[in-house]
Amino acid sequence: MLKLIISFLLLLPSSPTAATVLVSYSSSITQNSLNNLSDSIARAARAMRPDSERVVVVVLSSAGGDLQKAIRYAQQDGPELAQRVGVRLDTRVNNYASCESACTVLFTMGARRTAWRNSKFGFHSPQIESRLPAGMSREYVLDYIRNLWTDAIARVDPGLARQIESRRYLMRVDMQYLSGRAVSGGYVNDLR
Repeated sequence: MLKLIISFLLLLPSSPTAATVLVSYSSSITQNSLNNLSDSIARAARAMRPDSERVVVVVLSSAGGDLQKAIRYAQQDGPELAQRVGVRLDTRVNNYASCESACTVLFTMGARRTAWRNSKFGFHSPQIESRLPAGMSREYVLDYIRNLWTDAIARVDPGLARQIESRRYLMRVDMQYLSGRAVSGGYVNDLR
């Protein structure tokens, strides 16, 4: 069942020319849920004053989903939407909340990436749920997906990407969690 929780909370800081709207995303990452996220971001942008600094914070709490769709959204669709509707996109994982699997890539979309010390980021070996392309081995496809994942992380934090590779987090079936504190610096650039 598709579960997308959207909340609009207009925060009015001390400056009358700034506004922030929070959009919660706690869905499995699919094309449909990302389309719904885009609709929510566009609605949030329309609700803001045009003369303000317009920020939409996507609050993530997701167990993941389609990694390739998350990569495309984080690196292309989300930034293009933000530019088109005139907002800055930030991402956030709340205290004690978790962002797992493909969600860890979606998190990289934010200009400001906020987490708390006890936020959790989960990494594991990718899963292949569809038929393999003809002539490609399972291991080849898994290595390709692992490389896409680490490249997406390396765009914001090359050190974390190296750590993920050296500790073989993407080779393990069980989820390997890192706290907000453990990934602060580049990946999380606003630690609370």
